[in-house]
Amino acid sequence: MRDGCSRPLLLPSGSRRHLLPYWLRGYSPPSWLERQTGGDHNELVVSEYVKPSAIFVCFLVAVSPILKTLTESISTDTIWAMTVGMLLVHLVFFDYGSHGPIVSSSISLNASIFSSVCLASRLPSSLHAFVVVSLAVLVFALFPEFRTRFKGYHAAVFPLTTVAMVVFTVAILSAISLVGVVLYVLAVLSITFLCPLLFVRLQHLKNNIYGPWDEAAINL
Repeated sequence: MRDGCSRPLLLPSGSRRHLLPYWLRGYSPPSWLERQTGGDHNELVVSEYVKPSAIFVCFLVAVSPILKTLTESISTDTIWAMTVGMLLVHLVFFDYGSHGPIVSSSISLNASIFSSVCLASRLPSSLHAFVVVSLAVLVFALFPEFRTRFKGYHAAVFPLTTVAMVVFTVAILSAISLVGVVLYVLAVLSITFLCPLLFVRLQHLKNNIYGPWDEAAINL
């Protein structure tokens, strides 16, 4: 974004950002999340954000009938299996803030959007498909970027957003299935507390194996 009164917006690096079309990569947080750096750097031009959003909505409305009929020839059981499988792929490859060979934002994002399209193809109308895909883009593409930027500016209160998300998810699941609520809470508690506790407690059992493959150590 360049004009006479604003500078290019510097966004966090990451493959997810580069995968998104221009009208999604143009997203930036509200002005209250921006640090005051002086000059006109924080000036927001409304038209430059409303226009890409309108293009996105119109494009998605146009392709919603196609998305709804995209998998008519595929059985419903296969659709459910593909959806669950792609969501698991999304969870495995998602960037949780650590660097590793298994982390891939592009695979994670594409898997989540693919699963959303599979679900949208089984909805009763094109309007339902439009809402589901729009929500998927918001949740899987834009919201992680917002959380990353929010954590950079407000690291102290960032854990509260996670707590709010867990409470919100429990409230939604409680209206669908109590078993789902129990399983979700157990999974969150295990990942948040049990797994780190076991990792720390089992450190004394760690055994380092030395051999000729190690680098030579010079003792002076």
